[in-house]
Amino acid sequence: TYSITIDSSSISEQTVVLSTPANNALLKNASIKLTWQPVNSARNYRLQIDTLTSSHLLDTLLASTSFTFKIPRQRDYTWRVRAEK
Repeated sequence: TYSITIDSSSISEQTVVLSTPANNALLKNASIKLTWQPVNSARNYRLQIDTLTSSHLLDTLLASTSFTFKIPRQRDYTWRVRAEK
């Protein structure tokens, strides 16, 4: 028997699945490890971290599927990841 998985041919049609931390997590540490699932054909990932008052507090291109972020101070943060070729 054979098994085949068909993925979207365009990387823009694929969704990056955020793994950790969980949505609306309350954290006590001064740093947090952000992780996400890999996307087929992605060479890099664009990570952006924002606050309610500051857009793009961090905007960086990574080759891995994780990033440890040192939290500058207590506040609410949002983050997103986009796969890139």
